[in-house]
Amino acid sequence: MAKKRYVEVVAGIVENEEGEILINERPPGSYYELYWEFPGGKIEKEDHRHQFITLKREWMEEFGVVVRLTKFLGSFEHDYGWNNGKVCKIHFYRCVIVEGVPESRINSKFTWVKPQKLPEYKEKFLPSNLHLFPILLP
Repeated sequence: MAKKRYVEVVAGIVENEEGEILINERPPGSYYELYWEFPGGKIEKEDHRHQFITLKREWMEEFGVVVRLTKFLGSFEHDYGWNNGKVCKIHFYRCVIVEGVPESRINSKFTWVKPQKLPEYKEKFLPSNLHLFPILLP
């Protein structure tokens, strides 16, 4: 049996004071364009597999905020059936914003949504991110 090859990704879950979670829509021209996702990104080689560095970088690039990781929520694998046979391995963290106010910086939109409303987005939510729904739903 061949050893699995991975594309490693990290995503952050941030709640505001009203208990809403920030989700963003993937930009036009990207894979799964206009699908919703929990913000994050691919762990680059220069990040030396440090998930917190990637997550902090992505939140700064995408929203102009500094985040602090507070809790590991889990890792999940998802095979999209492409990407040269690599499987997406995504790591989820609960985070808090420690500096700044989120604003869109990459031509995509974002919104705050109550956890119980997440299923309304299910048909247009990035498949690898759906693994986290059971953990977030009340």
